[in-house]
Amino acid sequence: GTLSGAGYVHSHASGIDMELYGQGHVLGTEGGRAQYGTAIHENYYKIFAAHNSVISNGASGSKGPWVGLGIETVTALAIEPKPTEEAASPNHSFATAEWFDKHNLVKEANHQRTLALIKLSESHGYYLDIFRAKSDTASQFHDYMYHNAGEKVEISSRGTLLPMSDDGQRYSASGEIVWERQDVYQYPGWHYFEEVKSSKASDKSIEAVFVANQLGDQPIYMRALIPAGLETEITQVMAPKSFCAPQPYDTLQIPTFILRHKGETWKNPFTVVYESYDDEPVVQSVERLMDNGIFK
Repeated sequence: GTLSGAGYVHSHASGIDMELYGQGHVLGTEGGRAQYGTAIHENYYKIFAAHNSVISNGASGSKGPWVGLGIETVTALAIEPKPTEEAASPNHSFATAEWFDKHNLVKEANHQRTLALIKLSESHGYYLDIFRAKSDTASQFHDYMYHNAGEKVEISSRGTLLPMSDDGQRYSASGEIVWERQDVYQYPGWHYFEEVKSSKASDKSIEAVFVANQLGDQPIYMRALIPAGLETEITQVMAPKSFCAPQPYDTLQIPTFILRHKGETWKNPFTVVYESYDDEPVVQSVERLMDNGIFK
């Protein structure tokens, strides 16, 4: 698994981006790039919605150097094991990064992300993704996005598929921004999402399972386990194809889910356990540990 991001110079305005690997493939993939100069390249692939990141206030943005894609630098706070140094544990590793959403069109926001890899055996393990976000405005909200190669994503709670309703207007506003090539972008770019369906807000546990049937002799799955205890609305969409996805998924729309929380997610962050498998999953349950209202 990787965390990435930068300021500018041949990078995208993505905030703290994440990619996840499993069964020999890049499954949780970012968008890559389309033909330079096209509307979708400028207003989707180069900016936030094409990435596994968090968008704050529906308005994360960029400004300044490198054709208007300047963002604050994504900074590593902690890494274990440190590069070239011996690991403290053969089974646990992590990285923590932070980023300041300085050019947010509504109100700047602070982001912090920890991605850990937990090895259970030579053939099984899981990722733990913890994403904190806060913005100093009473109307703040934050959207956590995850794209994964496959035909579909199935979202359930307590063993039952979540009821979803058509929600075609949810991300349409960014398409109304007047685009000026290499200068003004249609932040955050999510008006390109299709087949948008959303659930009602809930603080119950959620499970999202992505299925890829064309990567081998048997299906490959990526399972996302979201523990109870943070009220979110969850939306499933089909996003534009990812040029970085394994074949043939680099030519197909990519299933994606988005978690929205109204309010800050700093004291009680977005938290997801990801497990890739092609036989049977091994993670049995996930619990959110709290102490006096603070996530631990």
